[in-house]
Amino acid sequence: MTKIFKYDITGLIQATSPGTRPIVVDMPIKAKIRKVGIQKISGMQKICIWAEVDPKEQKREDRFIEYFMTGQDIPTDMGGARKYLDTLLVAEDTFVLHIYERIN
Repeated sequence: MTKIFKYDITGLIQATSPGTRPIVVDMPIKAKIRKVGIQKISGMQKICIWAEVDPKEQKREDRFIEYFMTGQDIPTDMGGARKYLDTLLVAEDTFVLHIYERIN
């Protein structure tokens, strides 16, 4: 049986600059990212990942999430690939973040 878990990555995004280094999210192995989005909680926007996981899975893995602003260079020479996850409008739609997962 699987469940959907939420991972709040707001603080991780606030602590990095777009395109500089990946955000590391610890998840159960084989978790399937289903959605990246914004959830408004008590008037604050939280950037979250929702993933389908096996809650009994003891093994964990780091997932590497990157984000880029519209018009920003996205390096293609980093020796791996990226999987597009979603595009988010944040800060009352003043910033647009394009979210990817680094693969390999």
